Amino acid sequence: MMKKTLTLNTNDAHPLINDQKLSALEPRLRAAHQSLLEGTCAGSDFLGWLRWASQDHRQLIRNIREAADKIRAQAQVLVVIGIGGSHLGGQAGLEFVQGVHYNELTSNTKVYFAGHNLSASSWREIIELIGSQDFAINVISKSGTTLEPALAFGFFENILVNRYGRTQADRRICATTDANSGLLHDQAVAHNWMRLVVPDDIGGRYSALTSVGLLPWAVAGIDIEAALAGAQKAQADFLSDLSLNNLTWRYAAARYLLLQAGKNIEALVTYEPRARLFGRWWQQLFGESEGKCERVIFPTTLELTQDLHSLGQYLQQGQKFIFETTLYFDHNPGDELICLDQESSQAWPFLIGKTVDFVQNQARAATQKAHLAGGVPNLQLTISDHSATSLGYLLYFFELSCALSALLLDVNPFDQPGVQAYKTEMMNLLQSSH
Repeated sequence: MMKKTLTLNTNDAHPLINDQKLSALEPRLRAAHQSLLEGTCAGSDFLGWLRWASQDHRQLIRNIREAADKIRAQAQVLVVIGIGGSHLGGQAGLEFVQGVHYNELTSNTKVYFAGHNLSASSWREIIELIGSQDFAINVISKSGTTLEPALAFGFFENILVNRYGRTQADRRICATTDANSGLLHDQAVAHNWMRLVVPDDIGGRYSALTSVGLLPWAVAGIDIEAALAGAQKAQADFLSDLSLNNLTWRYAAARYLLLQAGKNIEALVTYEPRARLFGRWWQQLFGESEGKCERVIFPTTLELTQDLHSLGQYLQQGQKFIFETTLYFDHNPGDELICLDQESSQAWPFLIGKTVDFVQNQARAATQKAHLAGGVPNLQLTISDHSATSLGYLLYFFELSCALSALLLDVNPFDQPGVQAYKTEMMNLLQSSH
């Protein structure tokens, strides 16, 4: 029997989640799912991600590979500039597939990310990392007017021009932006930069599987066709299944039922550093999609076992408004390392010959048992591996789950009106200081 790419276990959230409660939610889940299929839900102008993976992307893949080849041929470093959905999916995917230290371990072009903060020290560190190496820029923005990436792009573009001259610098810039208009689009046309398109009907936090994420992945050597194939398989598994067998239904329903039971903070728990930034992507997806009324879940992330030595105390004995969703890799045997041999095992004789994965599995089981006894329900998501295919599958799973979850709460999953508040205040302060 073929192993499933993804499984969901809600046993450690019983009795807050049970078959009777799930069945009672089925009509609402069906209506939410149907509204996505029919394009009648709130925010329906931004449903391009829903069937994106099954579209014919042969030309897109050729365009991305052509841009990636040009970048790799002339640059040892690519600086990717973006914020939010224009940054998190790309960097999260790189770490998910290739690991936290991919830049130190790769023979491919290194990829660094900027434009997601206003930190002079962070920008300086990237300059030092580039050093005398040749570099290129991928700037990602639909409009080109978001302050953080616009400033970072201007900064690194200036370095590029000073180093190579205007003509050569223009050959080292790729703009991922709107197809027809906007400040960044117009700059790209004027300077004849390489251009890739951010689809009009896909919002930033749903855009990881578009050019936004695919170009950095391609430059880093990730199989982008495999990532799209994984998302396509997830679409086939979940989009046409209007039943409680659908894992996206069950996850969305589980979150809803736990919220009704007073669990209004969800911690996405990972045990692998390579999934840390994936957790940040998940956090943006759910936080920005659902955070538009007071009665919603606050999403956060934990990296275990590290955080067991800090926030683990709060989880065990603090206020009982938290539930955990554990995202775990079902590792391949080839990835296993032996912890201890005979010579180094005097203090831990019971671990002689055991693998690191074995110990991690025991730590995970013990944590879930202890937290459950302490009143913290736990959902368990197990993904088969950290391949590009699994990355695409998991991205789509969470995107569809998030849309359904938001619709259960009568929230538009695809807008973010509150984000504009800080932008307005920031621009007012900046302009008043002129």
